[in-house]
Amino acid sequence: MAQRDFISAVREHQPKLHRTACFLAGDRREGGELLQDTLLKAWLGWDESAARDPMYPWLCGILARCREQRQRGQKASATKAMAALPSDSQTALLWELVGSLPPRPREVFVLRYAEEMNVEQIAEALGETPATVRSRLGEAHAQVGERLRRAGIGKPRP
Repeated sequence: MAQRDFISAVREHQPKLHRTACFLAGDRREGGELLQDTLLKAWLGWDESAARDPMYPWLCGILARCREQRQRGQKASATKAMAALPSDSQTALLWELVGSLPPRPREVFVLRYAEEMNVEQIAEALGETPATVRSRLGEAHAQVGERLRRAGIGKPRP
């Protein structure tokens, strides 16, 4: 029964989780590897979490921790082209800028806007306080906004 429940959860959440992994990792191949690490850890912890609701924030938390573990052993290339992103030039520029953010602000930005999670869900997924999430999100907004202005998009700050 637990295996069937796990397979159902994976089928339901895998497409979004893979997209999030690609955003966080910076490319499709690394995102796929990150997703596999996440699913393995989720399976190993499945009995503890089988009654957990909602499931997706729990999986995002595992994903974030796996990304941190992977980055400890290698320096992330934040400026890689993100293969899973739309080709529209302004959208591509935006996600390139997001990809250049430091890992923590990028993480909350992706979960907020790509995955449409609210601050409380992000805090739960990452094991942070809502205040910390809001702070990191503010940092991400400021950095992306400044980089967009430097690229000639948006209004200059007074």
